[in-house]
Amino acid sequence: MLLDLQDVSRVFRREKTTVEAVKHVSLQIESGEFVSIIGRSGSGKSTLINLITGLLQPTSGRIFLDGEELTALPDAQATKLRNARIGYVPQGQSTISNLSVIDNVRLPFFLFPREGTPDAKAEELLTRLGIGQLADAMPRSLSGGEQRRVAIARALINTPSLVVADEPTGDLDSANTQAIIRLFREIADGGTAVLMVTHEVDTTAAGDRVYRMEDGRLTQER
Repeated sequence: MLLDLQDVSRVFRREKTTVEAVKHVSLQIESGEFVSIIGRSGSGKSTLINLITGLLQPTSGRIFLDGEELTALPDAQATKLRNARIGYVPQGQSTISNLSVIDNVRLPFFLFPREGTPDAKAEELLTRLGIGQLADAMPRSLSGGEQRRVAIARALINTPSLVVADEPTGDLDSANTQAIIRLFREIADGGTAVLMVTHEVDTTAAGDRVYRMEDGRLTQER
């Protein structure tokens, strides 16, 4: 089992009130699967993604990645594991404005000591994503679809086991949306698991399984 969430909950405490954003979620994903989570804004989707990617810690429950319990590791060790095994595509435009396209893609490689250089891999990813000619461009000159491809290339630079994409097509036109979905299907077919959170039901057709998030609870739709 690549990703294993066991009875995961997240409670936010605000003054005298508490909000349970994620309620007892269990989810298992194998290598090579393309899994989608749909739901309205405020349903808990982004909180769940933040738990999986380590931006938040669960209030209760356990999260395993490649058999290692992320929630039990020291912060530094968990961060290093996520950097090596999880590629994250956040919502909206996430490129760093003062770095070139290729430097944006290479950045995660340098967050921890590694042997070798990411240059050839970064160029290969940009070419595969159809934006190889933009390697030296600055993000401000790119369209929304091109910036999203940069974010995906950056997520793949460390050859992750799992790609997590939070609303990756939310502000794209239909042509760019379909191109991104086809790419995720190709990534999954190559053995890397893909977990996509979306509110666009029509983008889930290429996936293997679809779940719905509603009021913090996750249920399988197909």
